[in-house]
Amino acid sequence: MTGAPRRIGLGVVFACLAGTLGIGLVVKAPCASGDWSDGRQYTRLCYSDIVPLLGTEQLNGGRLPYLDRCQPSEGACDEYPVLSMYAMRLAASVSNGIGGFFYANVVLLTACAFLIALCLYL
Repeated sequence: MTGAPRRIGLGVVFACLAGTLGIGLVVKAPCASGDWSDGRQYTRLCYSDIVPLLGTEQLNGGRLPYLDRCQPSEGACDEYPVLSMYAMRLAASVSNGIGGFFYANVVLLTACAFLIALCLYL
């Protein structure tokens, strides 16, 4: 049994994905600094869970999710699945500050998106 003929090439799929991710980045970038004192995350359509997760998941420093105890806080800690937490921990380890954490996650999630698109295409 042979596969169905492909009418759209992988390059077109990747170009569409890149365009979609680029638009998303342009929309979310104004909130990447974490300075939300003016409410911009709600008025400019740029809210992202990634920005507050650096602090709420206590990823600053060397704490390893699920292995090191969370410091007492008002919010939940280690609430995401294990692989997600360690992906965020990786992003936190290579970044500096909230903005760097945001863009490190952008790079990591972009790589994952292209890998998933390739797997679905194949």
